[in-house]
Amino acid sequence: MTKRAVIYARYSSDLQSDASIEDQVRLAERLIADRGWELTQTYTDHGMSGASLMRPGYQKLLEDARSGAFEAVVAESIDRLSRDQEHIAAFHKAMLFADITICTSSEGDINELHIGLKGTMSALYLKDLADKTRRGLEGRVRKGKSGGGISYGYNVVDLRAADGSPVRGDRSINQNEAAIIRQIFREYSHGESPRSIAHNLNRAGVRGPNGGTWSPSTINGNWRRGTGILNNELYVGRLVWNRQRFIKDPITGKRQARLNPEEKWVIEDVPLLRIVDEDLWITAKKRQLDIRKSIVHRGGRSEIARRPRYLLSGLLECGTCGGGFSKINKDLYGCSTARNKAICSNRLSIRRDKVEHAVLGGLKDKLMQPEAYQAFVAEFTKEFNARSSQEEATKKRCLTELEKINSDIRRVIDAIKAGVSGEILKDEIAALETKRANLESQLRASPPTRPLLHPNLSKVYQKKITNLIEALNMPDTISEANSAIRQLIQSVRLVPNEGSLQIELYGELAALLKLSEEPKTKHPLARTEGVQVTMVAGAGFEPTTFGL
Repeated sequence: MTKRAVIYARYSSDLQSDASIEDQVRLAERLIADRGWELTQTYTDHGMSGASLMRPGYQKLLEDARSGAFEAVVAESIDRLSRDQEHIAAFHKAMLFADITICTSSEGDINELHIGLKGTMSALYLKDLADKTRRGLEGRVRKGKSGGGISYGYNVVDLRAADGSPVRGDRSINQNEAAIIRQIFREYSHGESPRSIAHNLNRAGVRGPNGGTWSPSTINGNWRRGTGILNNELYVGRLVWNRQRFIKDPITGKRQARLNPEEKWVIEDVPLLRIVDEDLWITAKKRQLDIRKSIVHRGGRSEIARRPRYLLSGLLECGTCGGGFSKINKDLYGCSTARNKAICSNRLSIRRDKVEHAVLGGLKDKLMQPEAYQAFVAEFTKEFNARSSQEEATKKRCLTELEKINSDIRRVIDAIKAGVSGEILKDEIAALETKRANLESQLRASPPTRPLLHPNLSKVYQKKITNLIEALNMPDTISEANSAIRQLIQSVRLVPNEGSLQIELYGELAALLKLSEEPKTKHPLARTEGVQVTMVAGAGFEPTTFGL
């Protein structure tokens, strides 16, 4: 039987081109022809780093591998598949488990030795590239030039060296955008809120940074991280670089910002790039500080960003504009774009408890199935009784040893009474006294004897699951529950439908619930990890929709 083969090709930056993809595919096609395999599919990713898993072509390759669509995957080299040691090792393990051959034009058939050596080399390459890039950027910043990106209010200056090569990092003031920046600072200093300023700019048709719309966060930003119009020190002629660094989350693959200590910041004066005068800047910063002090005085946090307060915070999306749904009062969620930017027509709201019960109600129903709580009872009883038996065995061992030590102490005392010198036996009796004190301390600290549990615990289980959502929202469990639930949910879309909101659940929770209702494929990679499955939330998560 002819082996079905697929090709994966990738290039990482705009410095390369589609010709790179064509070259990789041509080499892979030649290898497939030499092996006598059948080419069934080609997966490509253009301008995407090999350090990330969030590549459409790569994800589609994994999805088809799970469904058993091919028996061999061919690439130019291992680092085309990934430059991350952990990712390439996981890819190799998954393909090996599914009996899928990995073959490259550079290395031939891939085995564990290739994975270890080439993975290490790729990781070192990425680290060395990052270090060199940072050194180059720091040198540019210390000359008063841009360290990357362009702030609102400035234009990139296209300069050429004598040899025709581009001179990077120079900027000039965009006078039209500079006027908007000064307007924002004046209005904020006169008491206007960032939300009101954003609404007015959007109504006037003023385009925001990168041509987008204005929002309160675009203006207010985060004062600690120096983001937002009101916190950009470049507007007063100070270039601040290396304020923060980015670390990739190993679970989500997304970058997370981390603040650097101030002594690592690089600060240069660039007076030619000043847009806002010092007095206006100081007035705006004073108002920011007063607002932060007021928030702290009321028991809040001074920074805008905070951990999700509720189970679905940050996961709710508007089905009209794609923006987030956030709290608009104590009990209701509403579209943030409609409220903050006034450019979305979705004005419907939904109670927090309603959407939580709709999303998690299906999970509760599945856990209430008889086989589920019977399995819980069996495992809980087994574990509880095993721990109780172990504690009792430890206590009995301590009591037996304590009785022996007391007997030895009496023996030593009898020897002293019989005429043996106490000086000879003092070390022995001291050691016995120490052991006795330790055992008595252990016995005092040991828990009281617990009765063995009867297997009939189903009522306890049912009560816990019935109160699942309430329990997950308890202050002492909310943090852990947030982390666990949010790993299973990609998003919850709230779609307007005839005057009410239809709830659509995306992610692995939907996949897990759906999996229990569908036949399971026997292919070894047929599992729900990484697969986006859509399920519309209804009574018990049946496919029919309903409104709230």
